[in-house]
Amino acid sequence: MTRLLRIGIVLVVLSQAAISQQGASIQGIVVRAGTNEPLGKATIELQGGGTIESTMAEPDGRFFFFNLAPGVYELKARRDGFGPAEYGQRWSGGPGVPITVKAGQQMSGVQLPLTPTASMSGRVSDSNGQPLANVQVQALKSSFLGELRVLVPVQQVRTTETGAFRLYGLPAGRYYVNVAIPPAGATQILLNSSGRMDPAAPYSSSSQPRSALAQSGASTPADNGPIYFPSTANIQDAAPIDLQPGGEYRGLNIRMMPGRNYSVCGVVRNLPPAAQTPSGARGISPPPPPAQAANPARPANDPCGTGSTGRMQSPVGSVMLLPLDVELRAALSAPGNRYNAPIDGVTGQFVIRNVLPGRYELSTNINNMVGSYTLDVRDRDVENVPLALQSGSPLPTRITVDGGTPEVQNAVQGLNVVIGSDPPYQGRSPSQTSPADGKFVIENVSPRDRRVYVVPILNSILVPDPPTRPNALKNVYVKSAKLGGIEILNTGFIFGGERDKTLEIVLGVNAGTLTGRVEDDRNQPAPGVFVRLIPDARSVRLFRTDMHRTASTDAEGRFEITGLPPGGYKVFALEGFEKDSWLDPEFFKPYEDRGVSAEIGEGQTQSLQAPLNAIRR
Repeated sequence: MTRLLRIGIVLVVLSQAAISQQGASIQGIVVRAGTNEPLGKATIELQGGGTIESTMAEPDGRFFFFNLAPGVYELKARRDGFGPAEYGQRWSGGPGVPITVKAGQQMSGVQLPLTPTASMSGRVSDSNGQPLANVQVQALKSSFLGELRVLVPVQQVRTTETGAFRLYGLPAGRYYVNVAIPPAGATQILLNSSGRMDPAAPYSSSSQPRSALAQSGASTPADNGPIYFPSTANIQDAAPIDLQPGGEYRGLNIRMMPGRNYSVCGVVRNLPPAAQTPSGARGISPPPPPAQAANPARPANDPCGTGSTGRMQSPVGSVMLLPLDVELRAALSAPGNRYNAPIDGVTGQFVIRNVLPGRYELSTNINNMVGSYTLDVRDRDVENVPLALQSGSPLPTRITVDGGTPEVQNAVQGLNVVIGSDPPYQGRSPSQTSPADGKFVIENVSPRDRRVYVVPILNSILVPDPPTRPNALKNVYVKSAKLGGIEILNTGFIFGGERDKTLEIVLGVNAGTLTGRVEDDRNQPAPGVFVRLIPDARSVRLFRTDMHRTASTDAEGRFEITGLPPGGYKVFALEGFEKDSWLDPEFFKPYEDRGVSAEIGEGQTQSLQAPLNAIRR
């Protein structure tokens, strides 16, 4: 080997070593989506390797990250007037594609397109067409908590002196709009306007004690709404608004039609003796009932007593109406429960007045006897509601682990077993935290409490943001749940207080993995596409929340989902859909034949033999 050749090799090695020491870099540009127009003043965030770096794009839209360690990164951008974006994102609200950086790699030409946000504008008036000032207007997104459809606020504004309003900075998508007149002194909450439907998302709040202002000749509605576009009090009749990127939807005119509140009345059956001391709902004392006027007379044509109130005899406990519509809770009060009334200890009768239209859960708890009833308040009083008390019972429970390390065995301590109702409701469910030996008793389980959740492994469908699993439980799943020797994990159960029955929960430690790839219509890899797993059997989909999983494809169209409980799954690739739109229990109904079945075995890695084709919106 010649001397010059040796020197050349040494220089190449030294050059590579210098680049490696300098670290990798990413250089790119922020542009307006669909064009090559650069956008400056955008904030760029790079996250990976346990660190987060951020920088500001130059006036020509260019950005730089230097001295990066090798690894996998997520690259995001945000700018006023545009929706947030991730590298590789193919549609607004779609998943991004991670960037893999090798040692010393100098990556350039990375492009981050930003999509302009949209807006909605309109006017709020009273029933006579006169403008209403300082009323609250909300943009809402539809979501689901199990079987329960909810509308989650993403932005709130107040009307001007002319009744006009404008909701802006909204990512493209489908929205609903409602109007509410807040009570004087109420604290108004402004949720983040980034389009996230996360109740725990950052927000700011400000106290605005002003009441709604009506111009001369205008009437102020007696109740505080909400009224949905186009001028309806019923959530079912609310009209959706589809916003396009950069577009503005005008003419959202909402009239606060004169409406009335309603009464809910009925009889609580199976009351305990009046001498016994009542206890609060599921261990929580109900708020004090409103004062009742003494008037024994009740017109024969007024069964709910809306015109007068009967004399209360030895009141025993309270009934409560809990709104099942999220937006109703915000309109009613901070804890979301304004409606309650005492129960007549002799007749069992109750009357709850001034109830806004909506869907509610009526419940009570007296001496560990519980009763609940779901009802709709629409266009008339709800009369003769039968609220039967049933005794709650102690449920002996035991958690064991099938194998596993000492760390897994120790992680049993702190698991929270929750017994949810079927269908689910928003009250507090019986629950108990497991001690180190895994043996405990869950008190006050009623015949309606039929679903088993082991938090944070198998979480309630009513908890949108379950707690994070500890590292020791990353590969752990609920293998079995038996009551009296009968498997009930996928079916639910009915517990009548039988003393010879114990809830036996077994945890497995060898979860499975699923891998696959997604291709487009040209048989090319499809990056940045959602992949959704659900149980193959429809009957268990509302029980097995741990089998509902979401991932996205990488730059090569591949995906990997770990920590899967063994069982049968159906796999879907989804393109163009808003994130979490599949939470609707009916979402997959028209696409069932487009899903691919996969059987995951304990501790096995299953690979799909053929690529998935994405379902397009």
